[in-house]
Amino acid sequence: MRSIGRLQRENKSLQSEMSEHKRTRSFKKMREDIDRQDVIIRALTARVGVQESKNIIAEALSRGPPRARSKSRQELLFELEEARRLVREAHKSATPRAPETAAAGSNYSSELMGKLRDALERARRGEANARAELELAKEALGATERKVARFERDTQSLERQLEQEAKKSQALEAEVAHLRSLPALERERSAAVPGKES
Repeated sequence: MRSIGRLQRENKSLQSEMSEHKRTRSFKKMREDIDRQDVIIRALTARVGVQESKNIIAEALSRGPPRARSKSRQELLFELEEARRLVREAHKSATPRAPETAAAGSNYSSELMGKLRDALERARRGEANARAELELAKEALGATERKVARFERDTQSLERQLEQEAKKSQALEAEVAHLRSLPALERERSAAVPGKES
């Protein structure tokens, strides 16, 4: 029984090490994929230019069904650069000259505010997508933890059943040995009693 317990402890230890190894391997693979994507995006940007690469990336991402996804580092950098460009334009246009009429200034500022609102809304959607992904990951982790707990309970139940079956098996072996010894006892008794033959 001690050896079974020791083997079970070693088994649990090996399983936890194996899951940790798989997790580390998954993180390395994800990191390699992200690095590979960054290299591809940089090469694309260098080859066709920033605006064209933005268009290509947007077109590739818009294909297929809508899905919750977080933005890549490169996409966030593109959005940040676009927002900075808008701020620079607003600063340049507001600083050197005042609009000729109040209506022209109002139109320009409303257009600029619209662009800034759009950029802010895109950033909020990206944040919402990241939160949705995080919730999905938490749910998957919770489901995995529940499966592991159920597996451990099942393992403990099976261990108890195994112990009970081992006890039953020992009892049956003892009874079989006892029953086998009975005919030998009967033969010995009949040999001891004269006139009785088997």
